[in-house]
Amino acid sequence: MHYTSTPDHQQMRPKPRVAVSILTLVLVTSCDGHYGQRDAKQIDGVVSLPAGMTAVRITVPSGNVSVEPSADERISYEAEVQRSADTPEQLAALVAIEPKLRATTGTVPGQLEITGATLPKELDPRQAWISYRMLVKVPKSLRIELVLGDGHGSIIGMQGGASIETGHGILLLKRCHGDARLRTGKGDLTIDSHRGGIDAETGTGKIVAFVDEVREKGVRLVSGNGGIQAHLPRDAAFTLDMRAPEGKLDATWQLPIKREHGGVFMAGAVGGGGPLVYIESLTGSVSLRAEVPTK
Repeated sequence: MHYTSTPDHQQMRPKPRVAVSILTLVLVTSCDGHYGQRDAKQIDGVVSLPAGMTAVRITVPSGNVSVEPSADERISYEAEVQRSADTPEQLAALVAIEPKLRATTGTVPGQLEITGATLPKELDPRQAWISYRMLVKVPKSLRIELVLGDGHGSIIGMQGGASIETGHGILLLKRCHGDARLRTGKGDLTIDSHRGGIDAETGTGKIVAFVDEVREKGVRLVSGNGGIQAHLPRDAAFTLDMRAPEGKLDATWQLPIKREHGGVFMAGAVGGGGPLVYIESLTGSVSLRAEVPTK
């Protein structure tokens, strides 16, 4: 089934409240050369949520996307769609593509698929580019999956669980409930005031995580190249496995620090034990501090 979004100018703010993506730096290149031809278009729309939906998956090729709770049971969005190409002919092919989001059901039971425009097969991604700077509002009880080819992503204030994935970009998860997963090949990860399981990994980048409640799925924070600062409730009960093959370990809970294959690790039960808290930085240091949970 297909659902076509409709404009809703009165209920949308005039501009997306999202940070500028690092990918927009591409747009300052010379007009003579890489992505020298450019176009931008403002779009907005509303998607009615079909009955029985418990999750929404949002997929765009690149950009900067923020997801926040909506005031009703509809999904609304506003965006600036940026299109760039090497030649006027390539840009014309991009402009001819409908940039509005497309919603479908049927791939995964209970999940609404929302997708942005993609490059035609005849265009080389090294010569043409589509990017969304977008704010999406979704009913807060739904699980949100946000997938970007490249760019920044954030999910704020959702209560049904969350997932964010990008090839290269900064990710933010703030004031969310439920199990969450974050993945970026290169970029920092920030997790703020989270209640639920966390599985977060970056190939290169720092991780800062404030977890207000450790639940059954536990916590997993991994950086291939960057430091990690984790903060858990002072009264939390969990089983710790914290590793830094080439860095230092520091924790409020004074468990023994051991050496293994040239690196250091700290492991043991805290508060009588519980869900696994696994924290590892392959080339940086790791800090784990006790905090008083936010209300």
